[in-house]
Amino acid sequence: MLMKKLFTILAAMILALPVFAATSTTVYYAVSSSTVGSYTVKLNVAMTYDNGTAGNFQQYAMTKTSYKYLNYDVYSCTYTDWHDGVGTLQFQLYSGDDWQSQQQPIGMWTAVGTYNGKMYVHGDGYTWTDFCSFTISAVEWATLCSDKILDFTNAGVDAYIVTGHSGTAITKSQLSTEVPENTPLLLNADAGTYFIKAIGSTSVTVSGNLLKQGAGSLAYNATYVRYVLSVNDNGTGSDASDDYAEFKKIVDGTPATVPTDKAYLEFSASAFDAPSAIRLTDDENGATDINNVKAIEEGVKFFQNGKLFIKKNNVVYDMMGAVVK
Repeated sequence: MLMKKLFTILAAMILALPVFAATSTTVYYAVSSSTVGSYTVKLNVAMTYDNGTAGNFQQYAMTKTSYKYLNYDVYSCTYTDWHDGVGTLQFQLYSGDDWQSQQQPIGMWTAVGTYNGKMYVHGDGYTWTDFCSFTISAVEWATLCSDKILDFTNAGVDAYIVTGHSGTAITKSQLSTEVPENTPLLLNADAGTYFIKAIGSTSVTVSGNLLKQGAGSLAYNATYVRYVLSVNDNGTGSDASDDYAEFKKIVDGTPATVPTDKAYLEFSASAFDAPSAIRLTDDENGATDINNVKAIEEGVKFFQNGKLFIKKNNVVYDMMGAVVK
């Protein structure tokens, strides 16, 4: 009888123990190259429910990524969290096997959701930071529509809305600081993957934006002229050195796919004689380069540097009839 009671009590104790699931956990550490120097970066965690008692630590190597966040290098580590949290989490610098220094952002029991998929920024408030990540290709343009409020201050990425158009040129307006959630954007930066800080609130509002949030399949519409961002190989095939970004018009029978985290451009169909493509440039107003005759639709008039031109039979003329290109 006594053994049966003991067995019953033991079974009850086992059932009362918390059940934890294995969580694939990724942690990012943003730190300046001057802080790291020639050292290696390691993640040190105690994954038991004991606030990190000595002897319970597990150490993982962190990998320097190609990601860009302000002027910091970004390191990452993915490991399996078996306890839905940690008691202690440290970022450590090593010279060979010799410990040099560390940052300890967690020193008491903390649930895994606090740091999984987040970035700890060394020197920018020393806090866990939520972020939005995106990649810009070699043509240096991309679109984005994030469900987070983003802060582009000193981010190394120019964020624009599109507010107007004239022939084959579009008018861009830069948003250099905070951007409300679900704002479709046109981005310009050097090729790379970027982390942009997400913040909790903003008083900034955006209006007059001709960019729209993607919603999957995007078809031709007689009421609107729609453009999707694409890469033009400039007729050079596999040679990517001459590739450039352009907004390409969606035509009847040829739909496009625009994910919800991307954007497309939409004008009223009666607004102007819509060219087949609008080339993106780094100049102030986004006007099409006159040498880019392939991006200009046949018979379309367009402005460049305040002058009016027209393309006919693959030749560009000014309004006096002189051949320009």
